[in-house]
Amino acid sequence: ANLDREQEILMRLADMVIDVWASDSVLCRVEQLVAANGAEKTAPQQAIAQVVSTESYRRVTETARDLAGHIASNPAGMIRGVGLLAPYVPVDLITARRTIADHLATAGRYRF
Repeated sequence: ANLDREQEILMRLADMVIDVWASDSVLCRVEQLVAANGAEKTAPQQAIAQVVSTESYRRVTETARDLAGHIASNPAGMIRGVGLLAPYVPVDLITARRTIADHLATAGRYRF
């Protein structure tokens, strides 16, 4: 394949890798904080991890579905495969965002 013609695909794949890496980094860091400080003291950080990982998941799976239509001989099968490899786990993002906002409002500044 001509790399110039596939630059958009490569950029989208790179964005997917960055999203996965960033989510993993946030989740690992929050896991360390919970282990060191306990779950109660790290509720805002856990909420941030939920929001970051859920939004990253959405971007990655949406991009995978978009790319399936272009690169797969069986796009529907590839899209089903994405769902099997990365099933959606419901997260209460409204409560998570409120937890973050409350923490920032109480602190009066950005504390993370």
